[in-house]
Order: sequence, then C-alpha cells, then structure tokens
Amino acid sequence: KSVSRHLLLLSSGRTLSVPSLVLFCLFTGIGRGLLEALFFDSKALSPAIILSYVPFYTMMFLAILLILRTAGGLSESRTFRAPLAALFLGLFPPILDALISGLPNPTLRYGYYMELFRPQKIPEGFFFFYMPDFRLPLGETIVVWATILLSALYARLQQANWLRAALVGAAVYGLFFFHSYLLPSALRLWILNGAESLRGFDLNLFLPLSQALLSLLIYQILMKQSFGYLLKRALHILPFVFVFLAGVAHDRVHSIMPVHFGLLLFYLFFTMIVQNDYFDTKEDAHQKRRRHFSLDDVVFFTGMLTFTIVFLLAAGVTLSLFLIVIMICSLLYSFPFYRGKGKIFPTMKFEGIWGLMSFLAGAIPFVPEKVGVPVLIKALLVFGGWSLFALLKDVKDIRADYHAGQSSLYIVFYRKGWGLLAAHRWLLSLCTLALLFAPAYYGSIGRILPGVLLSVSAAAFVGVALKLKLKVRYQGILAALNVYLAIISLTGFNLL
Repeated sequence: KSVSRHLLLLSSGRTLSVPSLVLFCLFTGIGRGLLEALFFDSKALSPAIILSYVPFYTMMFLAILLILRTAGGLSESRTFRAPLAALFLGLFPPILDALISGLPNPTLRYGYYMELFRPQKIPEGFFFFYMPDFRLPLGETIVVWATILLSALYARLQQANWLRAALVGAAVYGLFFFHSYLLPSALRLWILNGAESLRGFDLNLFLPLSQALLSLLIYQILMKQSFGYLLKRALHILPFVFVFLAGVAHDRVHSIMPVHFGLLLFYLFFTMIVQNDYFDTKEDAHQKRRRHFSLDDVVFFTGMLTFTIVFLLAAGVTLSLFLIVIMICSLLYSFPFYRGKGKIFPTMKFEGIWGLMSFLAGAIPFVPEKVGVPVLIKALLVFGGWSLFALLKDVKDIRADYHAGQSSLYIVFYRKGWGLLAAHRWLLSLCTLALLFAPAYYGSIGRILPGVLLSVSAAAFVGVALKLKLKVRYQGILAALNVYLAIISLTGFNLL
C-alpha cells in the first residue's frame, strides 16, 4: 500500500510551482501533438495544429485541481501538491494505440465529437468515451478513464472520504464530457451560423482559443482572486475592448470572432494590470495598498498570453501582430528593466500605442486587401486621444508618484509652482474639447441620437472630473469614458 501511495503521489510532496506548471503543460501538449503526427499522420506536423493541444492540457489540469478542492474538499495545501507528473498521462494514447493497432495505421484519428446538438443517433460507446469511428480510439479511452479513477483515488489518499472521492470521479467525468462533446458541439453550431464570414478559419482556431480563455478563468477562481477588485480594475480595461469593437464595425465578421478576440484582448490588458500591480512596490508602499497579485500570477498570465499570441501567429491571424506590440509595450511599461511607468512621454506613447493597436486589432483581424482611409484617420485619432487622456489618469496617484520620484504633468505643474488645480483644469479642458469631436461629427451626418448621447456623456465626464472626491475621481472618469466609448461602439454596429 505504501509503495502504491508513493507512486500515485509522485512529485506531490511540495507545493505546485506555477512556472513548472506552465512548462509541463507546454511540454505535454506539444509532445502529444508530435506523437500523433509522427505515428499516424505526418500532415499534422504543422505549428498551428501542434500548438493547439497545449490549452487543452492546461485547462484540464487546472480544472481537476479546482475539482479536488471543491468536490474533494481538500485543503489548499493538499490541492496544490497534486503531482505534475499526472500531466504526462496525455502522452500515452498514441503510444497505446500504436501498440494495440500497430504502425502504420493511417485510419486512426483523434478529435472531438461535434454532433451533439444535431438530430442523429448517439453513437455506441458515447458515454464510455470509446468511439473508434468518431476519433475516440481505445488508447484514448484507457487514458481518460485512468485520469478519472486516479483523480478520485488521489482525493481519497489525501484524506477525502469515500463520498467526496466519488464526487471527484464524477466531476472529472463531467469535465471530459464537457470538453469532448459539449464545448466542441456548441462552438461548431455557432460557427455554422454565418460560416461564410469566417475567412477560412474553423474549430482548429476557436476551440483552442476557448480552452485558453477557460484556463485563465479557472486559474483566477483557483487562486481566489477578489471579484470586487477585478471589477474595479475592469474599468481600466474596458475602454480598450470598446475601441476594439469600434474597429470591428469596419469589417463585419462572424460573431464568434469579436467575442473570442475581445475576451483575449481583455485578458491581455488584465495581464498588464497583474504585471503593473506586482511591480508597483514604491507607489503601493506610499499609498498603503496591498499587493493583489504574486510573482506566480505574473508568470502564469504572461506565459499563457504569450503562448496564445504565438499560437495565433502560427495560425496566420493578423490580429496577433497587434497583440504582440501591446505585450511588448506592457513589458516595457511595468518591468524593472525599463519601467516606463512614471515617465510622462513614455506613458503617453505606450497608452497611445495600446489604444491604436486595440482599434486595429478589431478593424484588421485578418490579412486585408487594403486598409481604407477612414480606418487610418480613426486610428490616428485613437492614438492622439489615448495619449492625451493618459495624462489625466495620474490624478489618482499624485502623492504616491511624488514620493516615489516619478513624474507626471501634475507634478511638473506642482514643482513649477503653478498649482495642481490649475493643471487639472487645463488638462480637463483639452480632454473635454477632444470628447466633443465625435458628437459634432455624428451631428453633421444626421446621427442625432448618438450625437446627443455622446454630448451628455462628455458633460458627465466634466462633472465627475471636477466634483468627485480625489479618492474616487478617476474611477468616475473611467466610468464616464467607458459609457462614451460604448456609445461609439454601438453606433458603429448601427444599434443607435
């Protein structure tokens, strides 16, 4: 018994290392793809296909950890000692099927069942994950059930009672059911609705992207990140998502694209917030703010988003080029080797580039025949507007920036003896003038409702920027700007 227990709990004597997790998931996903291609289908030796395996294993391992903690009732310390070696189970199906079926076997394929929501008879072996005629051969079946049973056994050996161990097994079964049948079938049904605007892409792109997004969400739940804090920080991210959607309005595509790419953009800017929060040591010390993220969080989000961008590059999605620029600027903005934050002109440039790239990510998601003049003009306005409003956000950190030796327009005014209130009013006047361009434009082309709504939101912006207490002033400014950009996005889609 002690020997079997030792083997099962192999490498679980210490707390799970997030950098190790990221690397193990990369290794297992790429290794699994290579084994399938080398044993059964050399045509699958494509970077986009091979990389598409990684999000599945990342998502599954994190989800099983969450199941162990919730259904299994394991403590956090026991949950995070789950053996990383268990990830290697994903390498075995091609090996087992090669031994069972022999080589070469060109008819052997692996994949997802995608017909769940279509009127047809459920195949034999469906509930047992054994359907050799539907790309679920015996080797895969053996490993799926081994994972289910070993997860339940692990919970039991980690002091869960028999009922909780059984719940773990049932939950892991449900996890496989969801990702083998439900998710692929739902995405396929979604894609079939308007497939002509998919630009040649299919589930090979959107299924791994869905799994990558789920991995990020599960990690947040697993690490018990504060929902209230995330909601507060979402105010900083949503302007980029809204300007992305404004870009999408220039090139109508399948609805699955703005949803998936918009969520990916959201998480890219969330990653920037994780990086910024972790490295904001001096500013947080002066404002007595607690750090919400750890180095593990920085590694996980930066690693997963970088991988996802590389995957999109391999799939030939032009949007990935804009995301690369955003990621590079985020590293230069937050990381100690450059630390662009706290310097007026680098901050303006970075903010302008982030806004510009977000807009272009929506307007040019795939290789276009040409970029129209309206897109270029709006891109220039977005860059200028974001650069200007970047100066205004320093209103919330004047004291912390001053004590940390950083610079902002407010601090420049203060040091020259011109007064903080004068700086704020001068900058606010410029920003208000910039906000009036859009309502004036919509009014000139007869779009009265958007023009009126944008004027009202501009007035609200001025009101909160002048009247709210300094502690919550920037949150009010962000809320007003989000409403303003949401109106522009809705107008672009002719919803206003």
